[in-house]
Amino acid sequence: MKDKKKLYTISTLNKKLDIYLKGGFECGSITELYGENKSGKSQLCHILCVSALKESTLNKSPKKVIYIDTEGSFRPERLIEISRA
Repeated sequence: MKDKKKLYTISTLNKKLDIYLKGGFECGSITELYGENKSGKSQLCHILCVSALKESTLNKSPKKVIYIDTEGSFRPERLIEISRA
């Protein structure tokens, strides 16, 4: 029998999307997002950053997030806005 690793996910903070993704985005893996311009890709990435950091704070297990921005759309002030919502 193979050892099964426990799958950890990061919530999208959207219950219906989390159900579709079977809990959210998988931790410890690389996920590529693509789509039309202005379709919400950067917004989703900002939300995932906040969600990951909030979950690590709740679990008292500090984590780090790596955000690779290839188009210059990262807005740190947006993270603050999302975290306060």
